[in-house]
Amino acid sequence: GVGPEKLKHPDFQQFLASLADVAIEIYAAESAALRVAKLDGTGSAEGQAVRGDLARLVLERSAERVRAEARTLLGELHPGEGGARRLKDVDDLLPPPAGLVAPRTRVAEWLVAQGGLLPGEAV
Repeated sequence: GVGPEKLKHPDFQQFLASLADVAIEIYAAESAALRVAKLDGTGSAEGQAVRGDLARLVLERSAERVRAEARTLLGELHPGEGGARRLKDVDDLLPPPAGLVAPRTRVAEWLVAQGGLLPGEAV
């Protein structure tokens, strides 16, 4: 494995950067979900649905970035078949997104109809 002392070596700085990127993406996804939960039950039904769509899109974008960082890290740390097995585990945990066209369309239509305001924003 890669211990804390080894990570301090200059050769491993990219690993630390990748781990920080993963933490940032998790934070962003969590923040989006919490914002939607906080505003739950407020505004129009359509606005609530759009907030849910926004949270899903942020989550999917964050998951894609986490997948990319995991592939980079695992490819470097576990070259060969061991890495391939671990990459499959990542894909099983974070499957590629599907069905994003409809929520993206709803968000875009909302923004156009509301003059660029997101649901929950004051005028």
